[in-house]
Amino acid sequence: MQYLVMTNTCNLNALNEHEAAVALIAATVVADGKIDQREVDELKRQMTMVLGPSANRSEAFDKNFVEFLNYLRAAYQKHPLKLSGEQVETLATKVDDIDLQIAIMNAVIEVSYSDDEYHTHEKDIVSVLRDQWGV
Repeated sequence: MQYLVMTNTCNLNALNEHEAAVALIAATVVADGKIDQREVDELKRQMTMVLGPSANRSEAFDKNFVEFLNYLRAAYQKHPLKLSGEQVETLATKVDDIDLQIAIMNAVIEVSYSDDEYHTHEKDIVSVLRDQWGV
Protein backbone atom coordinates (compact mmCIF):
# COMPACT_ATOMS: atom_id res chain seq x y z
CA MET A 1 0.00 0.00 0.00
CA GLN A 2 1.35 3.39 -0.95
CA TYR A 3 0.85 6.10 1.64
CA LEU A 4 -0.01 9.72 1.11
CA VAL A 5 2.46 11.88 2.96
CA MET A 6 0.63 15.14 3.44
CA THR A 7 3.39 17.66 2.99
CA ASN A 8 3.93 20.58 0.65
CA THR A 9 5.97 18.29 -1.62
CA CYS A 10 3.27 15.63 -2.04
CA ASN A 11 1.85 15.46 -5.59
CA LEU A 12 -1.83 15.76 -4.73
CA ASN A 13 -2.64 16.31 -8.40
CA ALA A 14 -1.75 12.67 -9.10
CA LEU A 15 -4.58 11.36 -6.91
CA ASN A 16 -7.91 10.19 -8.29
CA GLU A 17 -11.16 11.36 -6.73
CA HIS A 18 -11.47 8.40 -4.36
CA GLU A 19 -7.89 8.79 -3.14
CA ALA A 20 -8.60 12.50 -2.65
CA ALA A 21 -11.69 11.56 -0.62
CA VAL A 22 -9.66 9.30 1.65
CA ALA A 23 -6.97 11.97 2.05
CA LEU A 24 -9.51 14.64 3.03
CA ILE A 25 -11.24 12.44 5.58
CA ALA A 26 -7.97 11.11 7.02
CA ALA A 27 -6.61 14.65 7.28
CA THR A 28 -9.66 15.50 9.37
CA VAL A 29 -8.74 12.73 11.84
CA VAL A 30 -5.40 14.38 12.60
CA ALA A 31 -6.44 18.03 12.08
CA ASP A 32 -7.01 18.64 15.79
CA GLY A 33 -3.47 17.65 16.71
CA LYS A 34 -4.21 14.18 18.05
CA ILE A 35 -5.61 10.87 16.88
CA ASP A 36 -8.64 9.92 18.94
CA GLN A 37 -9.94 6.34 18.75
CA ARG A 38 -13.47 7.65 18.22
CA GLU A 39 -12.26 9.51 15.14
CA VAL A 40 -10.52 6.39 13.86
CA ASP A 41 -13.70 4.35 14.34
CA GLU A 42 -15.72 7.03 12.57
CA LEU A 43 -13.17 7.17 9.74
CA LYS A 44 -13.62 3.47 9.09
CA ARG A 45 -17.40 3.79 9.19
CA GLN A 46 -17.30 6.73 6.80
CA MET A 47 -15.12 4.82 4.33
CA THR A 48 -18.08 2.49 3.84
CA MET A 49 -20.38 5.45 3.23
CA VAL A 50 -18.04 7.21 0.83
CA LEU A 51 -16.46 4.32 -1.05
CA GLY A 52 -19.28 1.80 -0.77
CA PRO A 53 -19.89 -1.30 1.34
CA SER A 54 -17.31 -3.41 -0.48
CA ALA A 55 -14.58 -0.91 0.44
CA ASN A 56 -13.86 -2.41 3.84
CA ARG A 57 -15.21 -5.93 3.72
CA SER A 58 -12.06 -7.64 2.61
CA GLU A 59 -9.29 -8.89 4.83
CA ALA A 60 -6.85 -6.94 2.65
CA PHE A 61 -8.72 -3.70 3.40
CA ASP A 62 -8.60 -4.36 7.14
CA LYS A 63 -4.86 -5.08 6.97
CA ASN A 64 -4.16 -2.00 4.82
CA PHE A 65 -6.42 0.16 6.96
CA VAL A 66 -4.59 -0.84 10.14
CA GLU A 67 -1.24 -0.20 8.41
CA PHE A 68 -2.49 3.20 7.23
CA LEU A 69 -3.63 4.18 10.72
CA ASN A 70 -0.34 3.01 12.20
CA TYR A 71 1.43 5.11 9.56
CA LEU A 72 -0.69 8.14 10.48
CA ARG A 73 0.13 7.66 14.15
CA ALA A 74 3.85 7.18 13.51
CA ALA A 75 4.12 10.02 11.01
CA TYR A 76 2.16 12.35 13.25
CA GLN A 77 4.62 11.78 16.07
CA LYS A 78 7.36 13.21 13.82
CA HIS A 79 5.49 15.73 11.68
CA PRO A 80 1.98 17.13 11.97
CA LEU A 81 -0.18 15.99 9.07
CA LYS A 82 -2.08 19.21 8.53
CA LEU A 83 -3.29 20.09 5.07
CA SER A 84 -3.04 23.72 4.08
CA GLY A 85 -6.10 25.46 2.64
CA GLU A 86 -4.45 25.25 -0.78
CA GLN A 87 -3.93 21.49 -0.41
CA VAL A 88 -7.57 21.02 0.61
CA GLU A 89 -8.59 23.03 -2.48
CA THR A 90 -6.36 20.87 -4.69
CA LEU A 91 -7.94 17.70 -3.32
CA ALA A 92 -11.43 19.18 -3.64
CA THR A 93 -10.87 19.91 -7.34
CA LYS A 94 -10.17 16.21 -7.88
CA VAL A 95 -13.78 15.37 -6.96
CA ASP A 96 -16.30 16.24 -9.69
CA ASP A 97 -19.17 13.97 -8.67
CA ILE A 98 -21.71 15.92 -6.59
CA ASP A 99 -22.84 12.80 -4.71
CA LEU A 100 -19.25 12.03 -3.75
CA GLN A 101 -18.72 15.66 -2.70
CA ILE A 102 -21.74 15.45 -0.38
CA ALA A 103 -20.57 12.10 1.00
CA ILE A 104 -17.10 13.52 1.69
CA MET A 105 -18.53 16.63 3.35
CA ASN A 106 -20.76 14.47 5.57
CA ALA A 107 -17.82 12.21 6.43
CA VAL A 108 -15.56 15.15 7.32
CA ILE A 109 -18.24 16.62 9.58
CA GLU A 110 -18.98 13.25 11.24
CA VAL A 111 -15.28 12.62 11.89
CA SER A 112 -14.87 16.19 13.18
CA TYR A 113 -17.62 15.78 15.77
CA SER A 114 -16.85 12.16 16.69
CA ASP A 115 -14.57 13.21 19.57
CA ASP A 116 -17.21 15.67 20.86
CA GLU A 117 -15.11 18.66 19.82
CA TYR A 118 -15.05 20.77 16.66
CA HIS A 119 -11.53 22.14 16.34
CA THR A 120 -10.29 25.11 14.33
CA HIS A 121 -8.37 23.04 11.78
CA GLU A 122 -11.40 20.77 11.27
CA LYS A 123 -13.51 23.88 10.67
CA ASP A 124 -10.92 25.08 8.17
CA ILE A 125 -11.25 21.88 6.12
CA VAL A 126 -15.06 22.13 6.16
CA SER A 127 -14.93 25.81 5.21
CA VAL A 128 -12.67 25.24 2.21
CA LEU A 129 -14.78 22.31 0.98
CA ARG A 130 -17.98 24.32 1.41
CA ASP A 131 -16.51 27.24 -0.53
CA GLN A 132 -15.07 24.99 -3.24
CA TRP A 133 -18.14 22.80 -3.76
CA GLY A 134 -20.96 25.04 -2.64
CA VAL A 135 -22.43 22.31 -0.43
